[in-house]
Amino acid sequence: MIFNAMDLRGDGEISFHEFRLALDSLEIFLSAPACKWFFSDLDKEGTGTITYDDFEAAMRENVFNTLATQEACHAKPLLTVSERVTPRTTPRKVAPEPEPPEPDPDAPPGILDP
Repeated sequence: MIFNAMDLRGDGEISFHEFRLALDSLEIFLSAPACKWFFSDLDKEGTGTITYDDFEAAMRENVFNTLATQEACHAKPLLTVSERVTPRTTPRKVAPEPEPPEPDPDAPPGILDP
């Protein structure tokens, strides 16, 4: 589910651009070097994309560490892992970016106009 939300093109891989958009939408603002490091840490094969297998492995590792920490601290579990999430098989359609409006020749020059 989370992977599918980040995979905007619906091609089964998360590009760096999709990854950055997902972090921004979650209001996780990282510096460019930190974001690149985080992305490359998830991109286990070094392909320049995060596959579902990469993403699942990272999530399982984090869930395992969380559950192990809770057990070691005798804490009440926050979550349990009961089923495997499977990737979406149908591609998601992404709307193209809108074209910028044509400048109005009769409008007075703006602040950013040359």
